[in-house]
Amino acid sequence: MKRLQAFLFLCSLLFFSLPSLVFGNETKVCNYKALFPNFPRPHLLSAMRAGFNLPNWDAALSAKRPKIKTLKALKKEGFHHIRLPFFHEKFEQAPLREMTFLPYLENVIKETEKLVALGFSVSLDLHPSSSFNALYKGNTERYYEHFAGLWLILARHFKSLDPNWVAIELLNEPVVGAEIWQNHQGDLVKRMREVLPNHTLVVSPGGSQRHEALSHMVLLDDDNVIYAVHFYDPFFFTHQGADWLSDHAPERMLKNIPFPARFDDFTVKRIYENLLMKEKDKTAAFLKEQLFQPWGYQDLEDAFNLMFQWSRRYQQPVIINEFGVLSYHAPRLSRLSWLRAFAKGASKRCLLWAHWDFSDGFGFVDPVTGNYDKAIVNLLLEKGD
Repeated sequence: MKRLQAFLFLCSLLFFSLPSLVFGNETKVCNYKALFPNFPRPHLLSAMRAGFNLPNWDAALSAKRPKIKTLKALKKEGFHHIRLPFFHEKFEQAPLREMTFLPYLENVIKETEKLVALGFSVSLDLHPSSSFNALYKGNTERYYEHFAGLWLILARHFKSLDPNWVAIELLNEPVVGAEIWQNHQGDLVKRMREVLPNHTLVVSPGGSQRHEALSHMVLLDDDNVIYAVHFYDPFFFTHQGADWLSDHAPERMLKNIPFPARFDDFTVKRIYENLLMKEKDKTAAFLKEQLFQPWGYQDLEDAFNLMFQWSRRYQQPVIINEFGVLSYHAPRLSRLSWLRAFAKGASKRCLLWAHWDFSDGFGFVDPVTGNYDKAIVNLLLEKGD
């Protein structure tokens, strides 16, 4: 009996050590080939495991564009991936006239090749304008054909890019309904495979790409895809003071909200009372409602667990290719705490990620000097733990 008990005990130890066998001796080391046996390019997943968005690469003023020395330094720090948003106003016009945006496409390709030469993997992200979104949402089926036709043009040009280093993201935050987007996305993947048989495609559940929406996705019949979500929870913290939101958006009025946060916290109560004194009753009520239950580290863990469970269940890689905290009014220590919790939670579950953004409001790089916030870089890359 004692021998049997000892044997069962050893078996239980082996069972509970399986994640470490998959992830490696440290949770930061992920064996993507074991995790996603059907995915054809596990080395690309490794190359996309830690990255950032680069929205100003094509800024009209060259001084606002990312500096090569900064990119080289960040690569040396340990970033491996860049999500490259691109869009041209001519993309939304019908009929499509390829010659009008061909020079821009050539610049996209040159920039991608430059970043690959620096050692980064790149995901090309079709990041549409508000007018494109309005056209797609207003005349969905007809405009989808326009959209699909655009991608077939883009695909012919992107075919020259090395699929070992470059992935293709179909559309950032699709504005049509989730079911419609699922149908369009499935059809678009099939059409694009005729032109891009080897490139990894980055797909999404649609809408704001919330992580919970993964559970409602119909899996694509394609092994060479990565599923992308965005994560900005709690929104009232990550977007406090966002001046592009509606004048009536309560998040726009909030400042100095800490993380973690609870309503009976002294700082939060003071913010609440100040809002009432300034007759901003709706914003005060919103804050109280948002913190009816405290918001903290466990909420982040719960979100990561949902993504992890979905990824493991279906053996599909997941990338959180947008996340971050707006720097305008968030307390610095709270911002750092949130980013640290994010990095730890994502990496130990082998979720890929790309920080939003680079040198704008959510960024960690000074747009003038090119110097980067060492504390944020260290937290994201889990240095010094």
